[in-house]
Amino acid sequence: MATRPLVSIAALAWSYGVVSLLLHTPAFQPSTRAPASSVADTSIHVLEEQVYAVAIDELLTTFHTGLANVIERTEVIGAGDLSHAPRQQPPDNSFVQAASDYLGRNQAPGHVEVTTIPSFHSLRPVAAVDQRVGSPSVPLVALSRVGFNAAGDRAVLYIAFTCGGLCGEGDILWLRHTPDDGWRVIRRDNLWVS
Repeated sequence: MATRPLVSIAALAWSYGVVSLLLHTPAFQPSTRAPASSVADTSIHVLEEQVYAVAIDELLTTFHTGLANVIERTEVIGAGDLSHAPRQQPPDNSFVQAASDYLGRNQAPGHVEVTTIPSFHSLRPVAAVDQRVGSPSVPLVALSRVGFNAAGDRAVLYIAFTCGGLCGEGDILWLRHTPDDGWRVIRRDNLWVS
C-alpha cells in the first residue's frame, strides 16, 4: 500500500513556482543582515519555541486533541508562499522586518527541537524521512523557521498540517508579543486547503 504525500504534487509545484516570483518582490527580499540583529541567537531559539507553542496550541485546540506528530525538519516551501498570501502584505509596517527575516531564515531547511516546545499538548517528533499522513486524532504538523523583527516582538511563520486523506491546510501566521498577553496570532493567511 503506497503512502500518500504530505502535500499534493500540484501544491508543491505551485509553491516552488512562487519562489521565483518572490525574488522580484522588493518588500519581501531576504534580509542581508543577521536575523533579528538586536535579539541574541540564544534568545531567538527561545522566542521561536514560544511562537511554535502558540501556533501548535491554537491548531490543536480546533482539533480537540491533545497530541500531534511534528516534523523535525522545517518546511522551506512556505517561505515562497509569503508573497502570494491572500493579503500579500504584512498586517502593518511593524511586520516588514519580520517578513524579511522570515525569508532569510527559510532559505534552507532547519531543525525543530520538538521536545523543547512549551506546548500545552503532547508533541511527538517525526523525522522528515518518516512523514506520514496525519489523522483527525493525531495530525501531522510541519513548521517553517520563524522570522522576527529586531525588537523580537513581531513574528511570522508557515504552519501546515494533514489530518487524513483530504484533510489539511497551510497558513502563514502573523504574531504580536505584548508584555500583558504574550504571543498572540493576529492574522492567519490561508495558502492551501485539502
